[in-house]
Amino acid sequence: MTLFYGLILLLGATLAGVWLVMVALSGSVDGWEHVNPELTWGERGRFVVAGLIGFGMAGISMLYTTWPEFLSVVGGIVGAAVLIVVSRYFGPTTSA
Repeated sequence: MTLFYGLILLLGATLAGVWLVMVALSGSVDGWEHVNPELTWGERGRFVVAGLIGFGMAGISMLYTTWPEFLSVVGGIVGAAVLIVVSRYFGPTTSA
């Protein structure tokens, strides 16, 4: 299970890093505005990345308790939901 949560966390962290690089490129290189993930994937994409990171972090953390292993899945889901809510209220706002 640790490998499972670790891979999900690695995927989320990699996607977050790619997201940051793409935002930096779209803001600094002329004509590259189309690669901005906030415009391409928007809030839903940010929620997916936050959910992956939250699920992986909370799942790994729950594995190191003395509770039953199936509760690590519940903890991972709760962690994903909490990080999605945090990204919703503290993430960038889109002006329409």
